Amino acid sequence: MAKIQVDDEKCISCGDCVVACSSGLFVAKSEKIRVLDEEYCNLCGHCVALCPTEAITIQEIDQREFPALPGGLIVPPETLATFLRSRRSCKVFAEKEVPRQVLEK
Repeated sequence: MAKIQVDDEKCISCGDCVVACSSGLFVAKSEKIRVLDEEYCNLCGHCVALCPTEAITIQEIDQREFPALPGGLIVPPETLATFLRSRRSCKVFAEKEVPRQVLEK
């Protein structure tokens, strides 16, 4: 069984997965989306999250990790801009060993 599958019946060949894949695993061939070298998939899930028709599945990713957005969701541009500007990711690393159980979790 393939690691990444594109359901041809659901796929509308929009190309979102081709653009989003940082590993370049997707290609549009003869109006169909195909997967190339899936062994290099880093399991980021961008293709699954962006696919408007849920045509992409990845064997190692639980589909429940990608909940559907509520229908008719409208976010005012000002609210979105504020949210995006307030997002922070500060990483401070300590010189200590991390227990194996914590890493696995």
